[in-house]
Amino acid sequence: MVRSALIGAAGAVGALARYHLQGLVHRLYPGAFPLGTFVVNISGCFVLGVLFSALTERFTVSVDLRTALTVGFLGRTRRSPRSPSKPSGSVRQERSPSPF
Repeated sequence: MVRSALIGAAGAVGALARYHLQGLVHRLYPGAFPLGTFVVNISGCFVLGVLFSALTERFTVSVDLRTALTVGFLGRTRRSPRSPSKPSGSVRQERSPSPF
């Protein structure tokens, strides 16, 4: 239960951080290309890799804190709150006839 609460709190902070960083980059470099989204996604992936390595190999931290930082905060910064959970188009898969 504590881990879930930490992930939720860190996720809320991560969503706000994404919103503000994305907006800042968009204001500094306006244009058709969504540079703010690009910067947030790339920097979030980089920080996630560095932080996870540091928290597992260099520092001794609780599993709850490590999970809150990596899954909650950085997980939320790397996913746009507007992104759909399912693909927009429906994909129909053809089944090959079974020999049995």
